[in-house]
Amino acid sequence: MLSSKGLIESRQRAGTRVRPRNDWDLLDVDMLPWHTPESISKSFTADLVELRELIEPVVAKLAADRATSDDLTRIEAAFLRMEKAVDDYDSSYFADVDFHLAVLNASHNRPFQRLVGIIDTVLGLSFGPQKQARITLQESLGSHYDVFDGNRRAAERAMRVTIRRGRDTLSQQRTIIRGQTR
Repeated sequence: MLSSKGLIESRQRAGTRVRPRNDWDLLDVDMLPWHTPESISKSFTADLVELRELIEPVVAKLAADRATSDDLTRIEAAFLRMEKAVDDYDSSYFADVDFHLAVLNASHNRPFQRLVGIIDTVLGLSFGPQKQARITLQESLGSHYDVFDGNRRAAERAMRVTIRRGRDTLSQQRTIIRGQTR
C-alpha cells in the first residue's frame, strides 16, 4: 500500500527507500487521516488552510443558491447542535464538522464534494489547538449562522470570517506551544 501511494520505492537488490516528501500525494484520501497536529508541519497546515479559504467561501455561496430544503435542514440541525454544545468541545467539534460538510454537500458541486477529506482533516487539525487554548466556542456561532442565512454574499463573507478565526486560533496556539517548549 505504501508503494502504491508513492511513499516508498522498492527495487530488487537496492532495497526499499522512502521517496522524497515532495513526491507524496498529501491530499490522498487515505493519507489525510494519517496526519495529526503533532506530525504535520506548520507550512503544510498553512497550505491546507489556504486551500480551505479558497474553497469554502465559494461553496457557501453556491449552497446559498442551491441548497434544497433537506440540505438546509441538515445545516440547521448541525448549527443547533453546535449552539447546544457551546460548552462541550467534543460535541461542538462533531457538530461543526457536520455543519461544514453539510454546506459542502449543499453546493451540489461534485468536485467540491470530493474534498470532504481535506475539509474534515483541516477542521480536525484546528480543533485540537482550539480545545487546548480553551477558545470560547460562542464567538463562532454568529458567523456560522450567517453561512446558512440564505444570502449569497453574506454566506461567502461569513465563511471567510469563520475560516479566518480558525486560522488565527491555530496560529496563536502554535506560538504558545513553541514558547512552552523553549
